[in-house]
Amino acid sequence: MPSAPEQLIVHREPRTQVSHSPNCPFCPGNEDQTPEVLRLPNSDGTWRVRVIPNKFAALAREVPPARTIHRSRRTIQGFGVHDVIVETPDHSQSMALMSTATWQTCYAFIRLATMS
Repeated sequence: MPSAPEQLIVHREPRTQVSHSPNCPFCPGNEDQTPEVLRLPNSDGTWRVRVIPNKFAALAREVPPARTIHRSRRTIQGFGVHDVIVETPDHSQSMALMSTATWQTCYAFIRLATMS
C-alpha cells in the first residue's frame, strides 16, 4: 500500500503530438469537414481561432426557454450555445504552455463573439 502521494504517480511515456492529420476536423486545411460558426483570421487568410458546432451539445440554440412554475418552485429548460473552440491550429501545443498573447487573443475573441 502506498504511503506517500508521490508513490501513486504513474509514470508513462508522453504521447507524440501530431501537428497535422488529413482526417482531423480541427487541423488547418480540413475546414470543410466541419461547419464553422465563427473564425478569427490571420492576415494571410489562415485562421488563429475557430468556433465549430459541438456534435454532442448539451444545450441547443433552437430550443425556446420553457419556464414552469409549480408552487414555489420555478424551473427553466436548458437552452443556449455549446460550441467547440479550437484555440490554435497547432495540435502539438499544450494549453498549459501556450503563450499569454495566444490566450489573450483567444479570450478577447470569445468575449467579442458572445457579446454580439
